[in-house]
Amino acid sequence: MKTSILNMSRSLFQSVSIMESLVARASDVLAELKEIKALLQQQNEQGLDTRLLTQEETAEKLRVTLQTLYNWKQAGVLLPILIGSRSYYRLSDIIKSGIKANEDEGQTDQH
Repeated sequence: MKTSILNMSRSLFQSVSIMESLVARASDVLAELKEIKALLQQQNEQGLDTRLLTQEETAEKLRVTLQTLYNWKQAGVLLPILIGSRSYYRLSDIIKSGIKANEDEGQTDQH
């Protein structure tokens, strides 16, 4: 009987720990979403294109590798928006940067 109660207590403790972890993660996700919403509202008020692209989407749109995108970030050519641990690029920043994909050769020109 004592073993049964002890096992139930351990199981309950594990369940509570899992639930606390899920609630904490949900809270983190909610905070990130609120950050994204505020950023999008600010851009919309400024008349900017509010679309945010992931690193992969940005690299694909510009027809460059992720390494090139990283190099541009390091050089200050195209800077991401950091939300949590993720990087996003504003479509308006890409347009303003003057970087254009050269569709003929798969190369990207910087203007």
